[in-house]
Amino acid sequence: RFLKSLEDLKSRTRASRPFQNSLATSEIVINFSSNFDNNLEARNAFRFAADMWEMEIISSVPIIIDADFRDLGSNVIAQNGSNVVSNVPNAPDPTLVYVSSLGNSIAGEDLLPGQPDLIQTYNSSFNFYYGLDANPPPNQTDFVTIAFHEIGHGIGITGSSNGGEGVGRSSGAFPNAWDTFVELADGTPILDLPFGSAPQTEALI
Repeated sequence: RFLKSLEDLKSRTRASRPFQNSLATSEIVINFSSNFDNNLEARNAFRFAADMWEMEIISSVPIIIDADFRDLGSNVIAQNGSNVVSNVPNAPDPTLVYVSSLGNSIAGEDLLPGQPDLIQTYNSSFNFYYGLDANPPPNQTDFVTIAFHEIGHGIGITGSSNGGEGVGRSSGAFPNAWDTFVELADGTPILDLPFGSAPQTEALI
């Protein structure tokens, strides 16, 4: 199913992809900054990555990405920031912090109206490959892969664990949804270890 859809994505304009559109279970809206204006290939590659995610996540609320494209120096390929929400209606665990795209999906409504869910910047000085075939030459980095990866972080595939600070924010009081999936080898949830304790720090490192 996924491979067939990828072929459909590569061969058609977005407006004429009936097969892909029939599989979409979410909508991702990308607000490109003017820095993308002179790079249509980058915009198309970004859209391609977002289209793949639209088939794999479920939300009745559109996911909004503000995307910029500028020089970030030589060591940073891209940056992602996500708005977060708490006290999410219908959440399986109301004590957790959720990225807004996930919180919106759970609540079935836009919890931060007028705000983007993801704020992303891609390094315009990087030597990107903008093809859609996942076959970059050795001296280039595949833009679709990077965008797909960063969108994944933005929709919640990211934890608040840190080897030096423990798990969660505010002294461990507000872990996020992804932290609940982090376990030790024996299945012990990382959140079961005392915040800032030696066993927790050792496990994270």
